[in-house]
Amino acid sequence: MTSSDFDLTLVLPNPVIEKEQKVSILQQIKPLILSQGYKVEDRLSARTPVLKCTHGNIELDLSVGNLVAVCNSELLNTYAELDERVRALGILLKHWAKKRQIADASVGYLSSYSYIILLIAFLQRTNPPLLPNLQANYYNCDRDLVEGHNCSFDRNVQRYEQMTRDNRLGLAELLIGFFRYYGYEFPWETACVSIRLPGGLTKAEKRWTTRLAIEDPFELDRNLGDVAYKSQAILDEFKWAAYILCSGNDFESACSFGQPAERQSA
Repeated sequence: MTSSDFDLTLVLPNPVIEKEQKVSILQQIKPLILSQGYKVEDRLSARTPVLKCTHGNIELDLSVGNLVAVCNSELLNTYAELDERVRALGILLKHWAKKRQIADASVGYLSSYSYIILLIAFLQRTNPPLLPNLQANYYNCDRDLVEGHNCSFDRNVQRYEQMTRDNRLGLAELLIGFFRYYGYEFPWETACVSIRLPGGLTKAEKRWTTRLAIEDPFELDRNLGDVAYKSQAILDEFKWAAYILCSGNDFESACSFGQPAERQSA
């Protein structure tokens, strides 16, 4: 696992709201990035315009004025601080998704970010729960409004030390549990994945009809699954990973064994 990726956003003194402005700024920055030896791929028509930059094993997504994404990063980092297993599982999951070539939202799969949201939602629902719900439990913290979105969450990780200790499941058990949960147990036909509400959500409540419904924790009208038109392939991969691991194979076998031919040639 030698590759790294970064999500960066350029914050300017005056807020940049219009998509056309963000695209224009990225187009002006692109020659500078190219001059530093990066390969640059435009994703300017995406919901959030980005430049995908690569240099060796470094992958970098650059956006403009994406302040809610900064809050998202802080939220995910706080969850990772709660227990070392969270960070380790996140690294394993992102590695698996990239090896299986299902971590690219631009071609009908899910983003790496979406897989981490799935992981947190699963860890909130293990028995006993490994993770709390930081958005539901922000207690008397100040309400943190960013671009009209409620980005409040509890940052006091010490509050949950006993909770995380109560869950003694190892990495292998949790990883297998993740794949089984989303491959076989989660009611994708009716339910929406949410890390915001302890009781979860239904598709009917969100008025979403996509096969995979995954709520962004702060931008509540954003369905992270609406790009996944290859949803069946993703669900099949969850099932396949659970089968490979439950059959006694190691993790790298789950990442590489039985690679579909169309992805091998991609």
